[in-house]
Amino acid sequence: MLKSACAAVTVGLRMGVPVSELVANIEKFRPVPGRMNPLPGRRNSTLIDDTYNSSPIAAIAALQTLYQIEAPQRVAILGTMNELGNYALSAHQQVGSFCDPSMLDWVITIGDMANQQLALAARKNGCQTRTFADPVSAGTFASQVLKEGAVVLIKGSQDRVYAEEATKVLLRDGNDAAKLVRQDEEWQKRKQDWFTGLGKHDEEELEEE
Repeated sequence: MLKSACAAVTVGLRMGVPVSELVANIEKFRPVPGRMNPLPGRRNSTLIDDTYNSSPIAAIAALQTLYQIEAPQRVAILGTMNELGNYALSAHQQVGSFCDPSMLDWVITIGDMANQQLALAARKNGCQTRTFADPVSAGTFASQVLKEGAVVLIKGSQDRVYAEEATKVLLRDGNDAAKLVRQDEEWQKRKQDWFTGLGKHDEEELEEE
């Protein structure tokens, strides 16, 4: 949005639009839900909610942004990137390899491919990692290790990841949940069905053991 805003201001100046009018309109801009949207989190942390979707290029760009922010603690919550086909394995390894232990205090992953490949590559780099099957557990763990003034990046795809639910756990104000993606009734039902199925799967594994 910053590049688009700069382009709009440039055109406005060339067209003779008063600077005061340009500033007034720029101030009305608001981040798009789930697109690098900064939200206040617990313990005076800043959450970078980028949970609309994910791909290797976007995930690495988001991490680059996180690395540029000065903070006493940086945490990356990264979910599985869906719909990558045969590229999935190497894509998750690529993002994991970009996780820098000098820049990240924790790498927390959600979903099978992120847990198996991304977290493994990050761990080989020397990162401190934790893996989770669902976003609520990931968000709960993040809240337990969260330091005062931390910055947390949350990014992942939609189906079977739903990283926005990890963001929800970390919000300072629960009312800000309305600013997250996939919060309407239809999506909430889909997520509830998925969580129920995930729970049944866990129960079946316990019975087998």
